[in-house]
Amino acid sequence: MFSESILMITMYHLICFTPFVPDAEVRFRLGYSVCAFLSFHLAVSLGLLGRETYRDLRKRYKVYYAAKAHNEQRKVLQDMLKERAPTRLQKRLDKRKRL
Repeated sequence: MFSESILMITMYHLICFTPFVPDAEVRFRLGYSVCAFLSFHLAVSLGLLGRETYRDLRKRYKVYYAAKAHNEQRKVLQDMLKERAPTRLQKRLDKRKRL
C-alpha cells in the first residue's frame, strides 16, 4: 500500500507538469516535491530490503555455526567410540588368549 500511495502521489505531481499549470515557478517547485517523494520512497524501500536481508543472513549464520558445532561434536564422539571399540586384530588376539 505504501508503494502504491507514493506512486499515485507521483503521478498526480506529473499531471502538474502539463499546460494545466502555466506558471514555471510552480512547476519548478513541484519538481523538488517529486524528487522528495521519490527519494523518500527509495529510502524506505531500501531500508525494508536491507532489514530483510540482514534477518536472512543472521538466520543463515546461525544455521551454519550450529551445523559446524554439530559436526565437531560428532567427530569427538566418533573418536571416543573408535578408542573404545576394539579392532579386528585385537578381537582375534583376545579370542586366541581365551582358547
